[in-house]
Amino acid sequence: MTIDAIEELVGHPLQHDNMSESDACREYPLAWVRDGGAVVVMTQDRRVTRVSVFGEQFGVRTAEGVGGGSTDEAVRAAYPNAEEHGAPYEDSPAHDLFAWRTPQAGLRFEVGRDGKVSAMHGGDESIRYIEGCL
Repeated sequence: MTIDAIEELVGHPLQHDNMSESDACREYPLAWVRDGGAVVVMTQDRRVTRVSVFGEQFGVRTAEGVGGGSTDEAVRAAYPNAEEHGAPYEDSPAHDLFAWRTPQAGLRFEVGRDGKVSAMHGGDESIRYIEGCL
């Protein structure tokens, strides 16, 4: 899907939060709430490569029923082949779980020290990016 198609769906141009004027990589917040929840779309060369959901306020779930607030155990049960990697900015036991659906596309679940999903990302290899487009 292209950013033009998303703008047509929402009925207005989207504002990005990148300082660059380049279309190489941008992030577009689609929805947010005061306490930190957000839905963000990443585009590269104006094509959607990742959708991220932060928090559980939006009720977004995967087809397997996993979403914000789900436990580490629920993620592992739904995705038994998930790969665990250390969390980049939180101490253990926080970690990320990667569930690859194809060699080039999958899901990343950020699991906090409380053992619950705080964010999830779906898309291509860009789910590996820790700081958005950086």
